[in-house]
Amino acid sequence: MKLFSSYYDNVRNLDIKEYTFVRVSRKEPPEWFQGIVESHVDLSETFGPSPAMLKECPPNENWEMFEPRYNEEILGSIDKLSTLDLLTKIYGETGNRPLVLLCYETPSENCHRHLISGFLGIEITEL
Repeated sequence: MKLFSSYYDNVRNLDIKEYTFVRVSRKEPPEWFQGIVESHVDLSETFGPSPAMLKECPPNENWEMFEPRYNEEILGSIDKLSTLDLLTKIYGETGNRPLVLLCYETPSENCHRHLISGFLGIEITEL
């Protein structure tokens, strides 16, 4: 399985037919996203930070508080092997196209995509 990460504004720069996009933010994708991407997989309930978490400790304003809270509340409630099995299943069902974990933060910002990578024990390349 090939796994990447990126942010919504960068999708326009990618060959969208080459990837399967996996939503990991609870905030809805931008309206234009639905118009150019035929389908995507929604794992926002699994990986997305809760609205309360984002309000109480925004990642770009308070990473020191966000990171342990995300690790405990979100990743701490997920079984790693089941999650890897799910991602592998999605990969196979979508024609073995590389999966791209998507949310809003740019690579220069603190982002939970990178915490997901660490949790899974997989090096995820940023597109």
